[in-house]
Amino acid sequence: MLPNADVARTWRLTKGTICERAFEVTANALKMCGTSGALMDNEIGRSLRDAAMGLVQAFPAERGKLDVAKQITSGQGWAGMTAGVPKKD
Repeated sequence: MLPNADVARTWRLTKGTICERAFEVTANALKMCGTSGALMDNEIGRSLRDAAMGLVQAFPAERGKLDVAKQITSGQGWAGMTAGVPKKD
């Protein structure tokens, strides 16, 4: 079992990565609809736009990465930045 802090850190990074990829899928789906599908006056274009905007607003990947960096470095100095690096023998 991992400590709670490690689980939270991993979750934040994973959530950001998943949302980035989901946004890319949505953006590519919008591009595949072509010029007429990308217009906001049809159901397909509107729904893909809403999905992409919802992902960006609900789960900003940069925020998760900043939170993880803050957790790693807060109060630990250099030791916090090298905690996951195995020591060389």
